[in-house]
Amino acid sequence: MSVDKAIFNGFDCEEYLEKYSMGFYHDASYLQLVLPIEDVKLNLDYEHLVIGFPGTDGIEFCYRKGFVDQIGVNFSCSQ
Repeated sequence: MSVDKAIFNGFDCEEYLEKYSMGFYHDASYLQLVLPIEDVKLNLDYEHLVIGFPGTDGIEFCYRKGFVDQIGVNFSCSQ
C-alpha cells in the first residue's frame, strides 16, 4: 500500500518512521500498540498524528503538531 508522506509534515516523528513504521504488536497483551505506517491517521480536531492505541477507551498515542521530541496522548474519545 502506498502512503502519502505529506501526512507526516510538521510532526517530529523521525523515530516512528525509522524504527516503528512496521508497527509494534505486544504478544503478551494481544494488542497492536503502535500502528503500521499504512494505518496511521491524522486527527484533524487536535492536529495530532495518531500512531497507536493502548487498548480501548478512545486513548490515542500521537505526535502533536509543532512539538519537537514530544509524543502526546490524546484522552478524548475518537468515536
